[in-house]
Amino acid sequence: MTMTATDRSDYPNNRYCKLAQQVSLMRWILPPALALFVLIFEFSEHTVVHNSPLESDFYLELLFFGLIGPILVGAVLSWIVHDLHELRHAYQAIHSLNAELEHKVAVRTEELARANAELRELDRLKSEFVSLVSHELRAPLTNIQGGLELVLSNNAVCPAVENNLIIIQSEVRRLIRLVQQILDVSVMESGQLALNLGPIALRPLLRQIVNQFALTHTEHPITLDMPSRMQLVIADEERLTDILTNLLQNAIKYSPDGGPIQIQLRFDDDFAYISVRDYGVGIAPDDIPYVTKKFYRGCMKHHSNGYGLGLYFANELIKAQGGRLTIKSEGIPGKGTTFTFTLPLEKETLYERDLAY
Repeated sequence: MTMTATDRSDYPNNRYCKLAQQVSLMRWILPPALALFVLIFEFSEHTVVHNSPLESDFYLELLFFGLIGPILVGAVLSWIVHDLHELRHAYQAIHSLNAELEHKVAVRTEELARANAELRELDRLKSEFVSLVSHELRAPLTNIQGGLELVLSNNAVCPAVENNLIIIQSEVRRLIRLVQQILDVSVMESGQLALNLGPIALRPLLRQIVNQFALTHTEHPITLDMPSRMQLVIADEERLTDILTNLLQNAIKYSPDGGPIQIQLRFDDDFAYISVRDYGVGIAPDDIPYVTKKFYRGCMKHHSNGYGLGLYFANELIKAQGGRLTIKSEGIPGKGTTFTFTLPLEKETLYERDLAY
């Protein structure tokens, strides 16, 4: 015979109640039975066994064993019955409190579920809104940039106007980068980030990116240190380019006085390690755990404009490709910062000798 949930919850209460009833019944039966047993036993012992008249010792034994003893037994049984009733009442109180607590937990859980659903919906609407606005902004900004390039290509523009147009063009490019970062973060947080993972040769990719930056940032000579033997990595080439671009832009941004930037590549048995080192203002050690958080800039906000999305985006892309980002800095201006991230190796390829590129 199986017990229902209600039966199981009431089982201790029923057990205490039944036990209290049994002990209470014994309280009224056992003391009289003991008294009667003592009376018969003492009477038989004195009159039959010893064949002696009923003297004072008979009455003393009868008083002690036949009256005081049963009274003590009855008192003990009454105390046990009282404790059993107290236990039953305590259990009932606990059961009532537990039921009330379960009800409150159920109500709060339902409220939290509704609130969570509302937050999810708000987050979805926010992502859609950000994506829509970013798309709407990117199109006119791109048109403005194209118009500025067309105007600047005209040699008839006077120098004063040309300087202002160059400043406007720089700001438009900065806004385009910001809009693109917001779009990328929105796509990533919505879980719609698609990666095209495959084997990639790092040598030509790194050289291509370095050459692009060297043309536009002559005040920051970029050196590339690579081993003579190379191995392919598993990554998304477009997203890997985004990561390296973000790290190099960050190194340039926080080296306002110029200075070299070093890119180093090395391998172990499982990963490729790509390091980007600058000699700029550095990052305070207390800020290092937080600089990859969204919108966090810490003390770096005093040195350059930015929105705290670059490192967050780069770090998320690295993790999505099976790598890890580490940051080393003493926070001392001139010693700069080293960003190192890993990428998993393509196991089935062999090392290739250094080839001209």
